[in-house]
Amino acid sequence: MIPMDIMDACKALCHSALDDAKQQCIVAYPEGSTDRDSCIDQAQVVAFMCRDECRENIRGSMKKFRMILRNCLKACNEPAE
Repeated sequence: MIPMDIMDACKALCHSALDDAKQQCIVAYPEGSTDRDSCIDQAQVVAFMCRDECRENIRGSMKKFRMILRNCLKACNEPAE
């Protein structure tokens, strides 16, 4: 699995958790209340941190992947003798 696929799967979990958290906020607090807004804001912060962690977790793998890809592209572009 390439690093971007790993990150996409991780981020999908973050989005799912955000959807669940928002739904809990909607159930717990009345529409238009500052408590609901605060709850959703906090859920969005947690989701942002989750997505950021997804990116951080693949950082080393992405460096290796880029190097492999770069070497492959260089090899493909070598003129035939």
